[in-house]
Amino acid sequence: SVFCLDSCGFVERLRMAHMIKTGRKRIRRLGSLREKLPDAVWREQLKKLEESAEAILDTAVQSPQALEIVERLVEDFLPALVELVESYGGLDRRTLFGDEIRAVNRGIEDVLTRMQAVFEDMLDRLNRKPVTDFSKQVNFVNRMMDRAGLPEADPARETDGAQRQSSHAEPSGKEEI
Repeated sequence: SVFCLDSCGFVERLRMAHMIKTGRKRIRRLGSLREKLPDAVWREQLKKLEESAEAILDTAVQSPQALEIVERLVEDFLPALVELVESYGGLDRRTLFGDEIRAVNRGIEDVLTRMQAVFEDMLDRLNRKPVTDFSKQVNFVNRMMDRAGLPEADPARETDGAQRQSSHAEPSGKEEI
């Protein structure tokens, strides 16, 4: 139907496409900022974060139900990460002394490490999602059959799976009428 925009998932797919496009743009921005960082360890950590964020977006393209995770990545985590790197890049390190520099460095390292764990968790949740969706689909079909009054399968009849196999066997040439 023409008026099926919301119920057919069109709005969610459109929102997902926008989130993915925005996310990729923010990852590119992060990459350009990363290249300017003086610390090789942070550059490597940021590179891993970019790769994890890309993996999340790649996985989400195939899992439209992942909108909530992608929104958190794109609207919360990536902007915060970009802002942190921009702030660090604009920091006048000449005005900081020993303990201050160590505190800033430790704080940034902690944030990058924690954010990597968050990104990996997001990716894990995205990869687990299809099993959950399959369960939901099975439950939906079972409820639909219950409403239609179809009988439930009798587990006593199919104890070893032999009947199931015989029902899928090649026809013997005789057709029942």
